Amino acid sequence: MAPAERALALDLLTQRLAQVGQSMLLAAVDRVCSMRHPPRQLLEILLKKCAPAERERLLQQARLPEDLLMQLAATDDVATLRCLARRNRLSSCVVGRMLRHAPAEVLPKLLNNEGVVLEHEDWRRLAQRLPEAGQQLAAAMARRADLPVWLALEVFWQVDASLRASLLRRFATQSEMLKELLRIAGMRLVSREDFLQRLYVALGGLAEGGRRLAAEMLAEATGLERATLLRILRDEGGEALAVLSKAHGLTSSEFATLLESLRTHHASARWAFLQQPQPVMALHDALGINRARVILLYWQWQDLRTGPYAPVQEMAGDSRTSAERAETA
Repeated sequence: MAPAERALALDLLTQRLAQVGQSMLLAAVDRVCSMRHPPRQLLEILLKKCAPAERERLLQQARLPEDLLMQLAATDDVATLRCLARRNRLSSCVVGRMLRHAPAEVLPKLLNNEGVVLEHEDWRRLAQRLPEAGQQLAAAMARRADLPVWLALEVFWQVDASLRASLLRRFATQSEMLKELLRIAGMRLVSREDFLQRLYVALGGLAEGGRRLAAEMLAEATGLERATLLRILRDEGGEALAVLSKAHGLTSSEFATLLESLRTHHASARWAFLQQPQPVMALHDALGINRARVILLYWQWQDLRTGPYAPVQEMAGDSRTSAERAETA
């Protein structure tokens, strides 16, 4: 068919589609979904006139041109964006536009799509949107195997116990390379005996001035960031305390004794995990010491706004630390 004839046939088809019922539109959708290069004009008419179920099929299955996908990715229509998020293949440009413009409720659907490949900057955009999107987005991020380490340890604070355990299992092994990297990073901690003694002294501050005072006392004694220690002491899941304890080399029996002391003498602190401490104790046992120190290092970087966290906060236009944002929330 000559180009002029093809154009006339397409114009005639689009003119007829404006007058036919849903049964004919359904046949047209079936045909378009099987085309390698469906005409843009035909796609736009079908997207406007079809019933919701057929429109959804078009958005998910038809080979839509890139410029049309980019246009749809910037729409405010949540139903359209949800359908796009389930497509088998989306280009990095379309994914980037959706991460910038889609409502927060759409982002978990996009992340749950295993066919979506996320680039370095995509993760930074997601980090920007975490405060507005909340726990649903954090959970979807935590389930992705390609979640970067630095972001996994930011997401950690916003997910439930099962996802926390899954995230921290990525840090369950030991290696000499980790030890050397920690040395280069300047990660220096007090000895196990000193930490344990100073921890018990600091926890005595819970009765006097609450967790803030305890964090200040422990920070002064250990040299760790006060904001990091405050987050750990405020965390009701107990996993963060397990990381802190393992990073300082506490044995299983020493950690169990610590938890029992907290349950007996600091009930007013209301740590929920103390009623059933077995999962937290199991996590403590599974973590390697150097891996726990890596986690602690990243958490301190979060509060110092350095390393991989500084660009995220600059892009977001917010110079506060995650701990400072939590305190003012």
